[in-house]
Amino acid sequence: MKSILWSQGMSPTESSTFVINGTIKREKYSEDNQKAYDKLISMSELPILHPNITNLLYKRGLVSSYQTKIAYKKKDGIFFKSIYKSLDEAGRNIPYMFYCQTDNIDVAYATFCRDSKMAGREIYESEGKMLKLIFKLNKYTLISICLIIIAIIWKIIS
Repeated sequence: MKSILWSQGMSPTESSTFVINGTIKREKYSEDNQKAYDKLISMSELPILHPNITNLLYKRGLVSSYQTKIAYKKKDGIFFKSIYKSLDEAGRNIPYMFYCQTDNIDVAYATFCRDSKMAGREIYESEGKMLKLIFKLNKYTLISICLIIIAIIWKIIS
């Protein structure tokens, strides 16, 4: 499966919504949905990328849920979960989990946006910015360290 989106139903009697590889599936019991859900659960068990930063962003009001998390496994894919702006019948934000078999956060987020629209769910724009920031943080850190080392070497040479 290249992409999986799961979101809770709008009511207790409505089944969960799955969008698997760009196809919406609302069946209550299906082997495909169960396999997709199992994949989401296995990805959710990966270590969370930068949980302290995500928590700080939540406390500052830049992230909508304290449960927001992003995980990544090279050559397996990107996983994230949080809540939608969309509300269920009880007025609570609808939770989701998403997986995309890619190493590119921009591709994963674009797929997430497309699948969420298919499922009739409204996303928080700030979440997308946060997900991209958290995912790319390691890359930015590495670039910053390299620039500092170059500056130090330049200073020594001069």
